[in-house]
Amino acid sequence: MWIKFCGATRIEDAVAAAQSGADALGLNFYPGSKRFVSPALAANLADAARTAASIPGSHEVSTPACLITGVFVNATPSHIETIARAVRLDAVQLHGDEDRDTILEIRRLLPQTLLIRALRASVDRLPELLAAIDMLQQTALTDALLLDAFVPGSFGGTGARIDASVFKACQQKTTLPLILAGGLDPENIATAIHSCRPFGVDTAGGIETQPGHKDLGKMRRFVAAARSVADHPVRTVLTRQPAR
Repeated sequence: MWIKFCGATRIEDAVAAAQSGADALGLNFYPGSKRFVSPALAANLADAARTAASIPGSHEVSTPACLITGVFVNATPSHIETIARAVRLDAVQLHGDEDRDTILEIRRLLPQTLLIRALRASVDRLPELLAAIDMLQQTALTDALLLDAFVPGSFGGTGARIDASVFKACQQKTTLPLILAGGLDPENIATAIHSCRPFGVDTAGGIETQPGHKDLGKMRRFVAAARSVADHPVRTVLTRQPAR
């Protein structure tokens, strides 16, 4: 099970996320987000997480590396490239209305960077959602897909949940790693994984005391609960998809 904790804004939270057992840390570069961070702060957060992931944590074994992921909403490819190189991002997550040409240009500018395409899902939007997934599946522009709940006027981080039937319909449409997001917390994550069987899960608000302030206890409980019901409870690695 692949686990991403998104929206860290403090050094101590970046360290705690890496030591809790998360596979990835999300840093939000969307100015409209309550969890927005500047490139300078993001670089410090990324360095802190990398350092914490390379030394023994509070568990019996050393914590493996934590994938540093930048979250962007309708940013230009050149802006994404600049931040990705400055912060040394391992992955870029596109969470807006980016079209095929934009994604293609980002892939060209950052050929070695993992690319995660987030899509906002709901029952009403299922036909267009499946069409978007089909395009991404056929063109191999992205390395993974993330499904978050559709809320009008919002680009994620709302705490809304996805209907399991929508997630399963999308699973049948793609062989790409499919990540479940939206309203996940330590109390409901086991049930969500059991219902949807995703490649990975992503949460922000479900492990916080307030937006951008993470809770180490919640993070550890989330990781323990998520991996307790997964088919393969060990960590899963997100890798680049081969070009077509």
